[in-house]
Parts: sequence; structure tokens; C-alpha cells
Amino acid sequence: MSEISDVFFLDAGIAARLHDACDVLHAELQAMIVKAIELGTIDAFGTLASGQALQTKFEQKAVGGPDALLDVLKSHVEAVKSMQ
Repeated sequence: MSEISDVFFLDAGIAARLHDACDVLHAELQAMIVKAIELGTIDAFGTLASGQALQTKFEQKAVGGPDALLDVLKSHVEAVKSMQ
């Protein structure tokens, strides 16, 4: 019966390329975070109560609501950081 090892080896060149890819992904996610924050303030739904309610719904999908885009993007940034 063979023994299972807890050791993981990765070629240094591949590791460097993966690290670089994480840097690129991190930068892209940061740019998306900036855009998500901008989406958290929308002012194109008029003054009717129904328009305001719809505006609030869309704003919360970007920032502040349950499963908001901003929170999801931040969790992806944390995942990328942990991979580096």
C-alpha cells in the first residue's frame, strides 16, 4: 500500500506565472470594485415612488444589499490573495 504525502511540489516557473496571473486578476477585480461602487448610486429613475423603489433595488444589488456585487468581488479579491 502506498503512503499519501501532504507535500505539494510546483515548478518555480509555473509558480511565478501563477503569481503573475493572480496579480492581473487582482487588478481586474479592483477595477470592477470601483465600478460596483459607482453603481451603488443611481439617479436615473425619476421621482415617482415606484421609480425610487426600483432605484433602491438596483443600488442594493451593487452595494449594501444581500449578496451585493461589491461583497462578492471583495471575497474574490481575498481568494486571490490567499492563492498568492
